[in-house]
Amino acid sequence: MRRLVFFLVLLVFSIGCRRSVTPAELEGSRRAYPHCTRAQAVLAAGTVLATLGFHVTVSDNVTGLVRTSPRRVAATMVAVHGDFLSLGFMFEDEIAWDLEIQGFHNEAVVILRPRFTRNGEPLPEERIDAQYFNASVDNILARIAEEIRLQPKQAPKPPTPTPDGVPTQI
Repeated sequence: MRRLVFFLVLLVFSIGCRRSVTPAELEGSRRAYPHCTRAQAVLAAGTVLATLGFHVTVSDNVTGLVRTSPRRVAATMVAVHGDFLSLGFMFEDEIAWDLEIQGFHNEAVVILRPRFTRNGEPLPEERIDAQYFNASVDNILARIAEEIRLQPKQAPKPPTPTPDGVPTQI
């Protein structure tokens, strides 16, 4: 009996330790990348997400949108056996990303928005683990920064001569 009580107390505390994602965290994590164009950030984001195993479905330099299709991150099977009936349930948790990349004078700002689903249906906020979510966001944003750093820098365009012979900078 004491073992059962100990097990129940342990179960309650272990379930209660998980923190759900807050609406502010879900709204969008953002990071600015100085000395980076929107096109460079779109290319870096697409490369990073593809490297992490996501299928990039949209990568648009003009709008700055990068989207992935959902990728399975967990699969769980639960079985219940009774005297007359046995039931089994399978749950597949998937995540996809929407990245909005805004370009400013000499800076790109990447905004990440996740799409969590369970068996194809949107997952309620209270079911999303904050530790996993924050680790994923930090990992993606850090890898984008590294990918931008590794991209070859474009040399400035040379001045082009005008019909009157005076060079102008484009």
